[in-house]
Amino acid sequence: MNPTYFSLLRRFVGMQSISTDPTFIPQCQATAEALSEWLTGIGFESELIHTNTQHPLVFARYIHTADAPTCLIYGHYDVQPAVQADGWQHDPFTLQEAGGYLVGRGSTDNKGQFLIHLATVAELIASNRLAWNIEVLIEGDEENGSEAIVQFLTSHPEKIQATTALISDGELHDLKPQIEVGFRGTVQINVQLTTSDRDLHSGIFGGTVPNAAHELVRFLTTLHNSDGSLAVAHITEGAHQPTPEEQAWADLGTKPETYPRLTGTKIHWHPSSSSLGSQLIFQPTIEIIGLGSGYMGEGFRNSISGSAAAKLNVRIVPGQDAQTVFEHNKQHLTTHCPEYASLSVEHDAHGAGTLVDATAPVLRYVSQ
Repeated sequence: MNPTYFSLLRRFVGMQSISTDPTFIPQCQATAEALSEWLTGIGFESELIHTNTQHPLVFARYIHTADAPTCLIYGHYDVQPAVQADGWQHDPFTLQEAGGYLVGRGSTDNKGQFLIHLATVAELIASNRLAWNIEVLIEGDEENGSEAIVQFLTSHPEKIQATTALISDGELHDLKPQIEVGFRGTVQINVQLTTSDRDLHSGIFGGTVPNAAHELVRFLTTLHNSDGSLAVAHITEGAHQPTPEEQAWADLGTKPETYPRLTGTKIHWHPSSSSLGSQLIFQPTIEIIGLGSGYMGEGFRNSISGSAAAKLNVRIVPGQDAQTVFEHNKQHLTTHCPEYASLSVEHDAHGAGTLVDATAPVLRYVSQ
């Protein structure tokens, strides 16, 4: 193993750069500063970019020669929360080797990936074998919706000189890296359904009043048909239809026979799709990612919920407009809401899907 990479990964996994919790703002700042200082130490010009979000971007540039091509390396240093009680076998912020794997929070999303690229660049610089100019853009708000990087790229497009971007923020499938020609975008939706302004005693009122938890579960089942396909009208509006080249790259992805081992499930939906890879790029989806209602502490509180909430994650296809997709979902939910309930549907962070040029020579180059 590249000793530089192992040292970097151990160091940065140990930094609790949890962007979703304001308690960890100092750790996120320290992580960004440490990355910038390390890049400066191997010859980059590096700076921290501050926007009106909480966590700075790290932007750095290394010039090999003025006429060399330029590649941008992207990554994000922020991670999701993790505590050992979540099911980790050890402190998640201490890198461990287990069963031939390096395990720690961020080792697969995304510190492990972008540090591979940075360690490789450092090695190429040290051995005088680097043939490209390199730009590095590492954000600290990816787990929060990437608002900072959008602000930066919108306000300072002249900063980026690269003609190629290397983005490694995905999984190994069948223990092999994948070349992705596209990613779906996302729309986050908060749903709250209310049947009463209070919780009610189940012994006194049970069976005579609507239960918000029951109603929400029943309500959410209208989003899908019995075969798992989406039941929301116009949900595919604007979806890009893949070209033969895009389809061919997508077909190289995960194979159905390995999916159970990869996911821990016994089935994958829509087996009639042309390929799993194509499905994961060119078909929208709606997932319930959170449900909340009533009392879930120790013991029982025998009350009927007056309100219930859900969080939905909608994955949209390249070519689709996030606001339009949200409106289609809101219309569906509003139409199916029981007349004796009130409903709130709001969207949070959202972003469009992305496609790269499937005929670009660089794809053939990296696939060899």
